[in-house]
This record gives sequence, C-alpha cells and structure tokens, in this order.
Amino acid sequence: MEELNNEFQNSSESLIAPFTSIFTYHTNAKGELVIQSRDFAEIPSSIGGGIGSSYRQDTEILYDNQNKIQKWQTSLGLYSATPQGTMKQGYILEIEFIWEMKV
Repeated sequence: MEELNNEFQNSSESLIAPFTSIFTYHTNAKGELVIQSRDFAEIPSSIGGGIGSSYRQDTEILYDNQNKIQKWQTSLGLYSATPQGTMKQGYILEIEFIWEMKV
C-alpha cells in the first residue's frame, strides 16, 4: 500500500485529487485493523458532453482481532456542473458480517 501511495503522490493525478494518499490504515480503540482506500476522477465537460463532473469513492474495511472482516462500507460522491446549476449526490453502502461456526 505504501508503494502505491508513493506512486500516486508522484503522479499528475495527485494534483487534482481531494486527498494525498490512496490508502490509509490504523487500528481502532479495540485494536482492530481499519483499512481505507480512495478513488477520484474528474471528467471535463469536453468529454462529458458539455457537463463537467467528478466522482469520489471512499471504502473502509474493518477486521476483527482474528483478521476476519467485520464491516465493509463504501461511499460514492458525484458532482455535476451544468449551466442550470450544480448537482451533488452521494450514496453509502454498508455490509456487516456475522460469522457463525460451521458445524
């Protein structure tokens, strides 16, 4: 992940992205691993048919102390600018995992 962050920070994409790293990770108060990833794209009006737009996606994965996934959440933000005004939309999808012993 660090190698991909370094590649991103040295690319031209990092100049317009609203974040400085694609990946971040930390542990929460319970000592569980949390990994976050980000993606961003700006679509100029010359490509989007006269509508300038961009999107941003953020994903977070929470693992328990046994390294099993507990929660997966992703959000998608869309931004479109037209002569009639700017539209901002956002969506969040969250999945919780409940693990059961296989008998």
